[in-house]
Amino acid sequence: FYDCYGLTSIDLSSFDTHKVTNMSYMFFECKGLTGDLVFGSKLILTGPNWTTENVKIMDYMFYGCKGLTSIDLSKFNMSSVTALNNILGLCSNLTKVIAPIEWGECTKTIDLMTATFSGTWSPSSTISSYYAGRTFTRS
Repeated sequence: FYDCYGLTSIDLSSFDTHKVTNMSYMFFECKGLTGDLVFGSKLILTGPNWTTENVKIMDYMFYGCKGLTSIDLSKFNMSSVTALNNILGLCSNLTKVIAPIEWGECTKTIDLMTATFSGTWSPSSTISSYYAGRTFTRS
């Protein structure tokens, strides 16, 4: 869905992602996705076979999705992730991120890039296991 500027919603309910290891650039520059992004909601409809448990690379997954105001990644299993560079880079209207529980563990071994949390965020944008499963907001 790379560069699908006009994409406003997508039905992934028939996708089986059990064997997927790379979701890099999946929604890169999908500027038509607006508002609150919750996987399984009307913006991105997912089914029972949608999983991120074997995904190792999520670089630039939502990069440039300027229409998003919040994103809920709490259902993402990121225990296998080794690359998460700029996953939310240039999401300039993003004011809320709900982090997955594994966020803290995977950020100990990967480079999250400061662009993911540019601006003033609360809690602090310093990423550590303390923030796993937490909600971040930007003022």
